[in-house]
Amino acid sequence: MLVYAADASGTDQQIQVVYGADTGLNAPDGITLNASGSTIYVVNTHPSVTAYPSTANGNVAPIQKIAGPNTGMAKNSPYGVALDATGNIYVVNHTGSVTVYAAGAHGSVAPIRTISGSNTGLASPAGIAIH
Repeated sequence: MLVYAADASGTDQQIQVVYGADTGLNAPDGITLNASGSTIYVVNTHPSVTAYPSTANGNVAPIQKIAGPNTGMAKNSPYGVALDATGNIYVVNHTGSVTVYAAGAHGSVAPIRTISGSNTGLASPAGIAIH
C-alpha cells in the first residue's frame, strides 16, 4: 500500500509504504479512510478487510482484520470498501452484493446486513460510496 502527500504531483514519491508479510495485505483492491482520517481500511481480494493507523509505515500488522468463514467474503469476491459516519464497514462484492460489518468488527464475524437482489441494480459493482 502506497501513501502519497495530499499535494503530490508529477514524480513525487510516496511518503509511506505498508508492505510485507506482517501486513496481512493480500491482493488489495479497495481503500478508504475513516471519517477522522486516522485509520486506513483496505479490502483484499483474497478475502479480508484490514485496517492500519494512517501513520503506518513498513511491515506493520493491521490493527483490525475481518476475515474467516463467517464473513461470507470468500464466496462474494470483495472488491471495494467504504465507511459510513458511524464507522460501519461496507464491502462491495463482485457477486452483486454489499455486505455491511459493524464498526470495530474483528475476526470471523458475520455481516450485520447484506444488500443484494434484483431490485438493487447491483451487478458486479466495481466501487462504493456511502451518502
